[in-house]
Amino acid sequence: MDKRIELYWVEKYPNLFPGYHLTVFDIPMARGFTCGNGWFFLLDDLWKELDRFAGLTIGQVKEKLSGLSVYPNPPHINGVLKCIEVAAIKASRTCEMCGISGQRRSGDWLLTLCDNCHDAKDLWSISELTGNTMVRELDLRTTCESDKDHIPDHSYKKCLCCGAKLVEGEWKI
Repeated sequence: MDKRIELYWVEKYPNLFPGYHLTVFDIPMARGFTCGNGWFFLLDDLWKELDRFAGLTIGQVKEKLSGLSVYPNPPHINGVLKCIEVAAIKASRTCEMCGISGQRRSGDWLLTLCDNCHDAKDLWSISELTGNTMVRELDLRTTCESDKDHIPDHSYKKCLCCGAKLVEGEWKI
């Protein structure tokens, strides 16, 4: 998932994703949303639904065997698993790369893809184009305007938004 979109959700739903800025040694959510940009709309709808549950956080979001996997904490709040199940059913019929109608495809990897993406040579460039479209439509920031805007990825010591490196306490672009 495009990091700018991830940051949009993390800022919009801070109670759902408190572990996003931690390290992968602390929580799997620190790896980010490990799926294609084509699932943007169904995930956006899911976060709107789940944000109404007090005390709920998301531990991990990923594509697994062509399906959407979302791991809530705690998992047993009434209604949470049903919301996730509905999103997973939608994901099973939505191309992970571009967002149009798709189906489970096998090959080098099991993915949910439309006919066009299934025939494409570079799936991740399609997902990147989809992400760039979402970034434009949402009018998301594409770079940090000052040092205080940087969002550090503690694992790699770089900004999650613009990629600037944190060297000896200073941001270098």
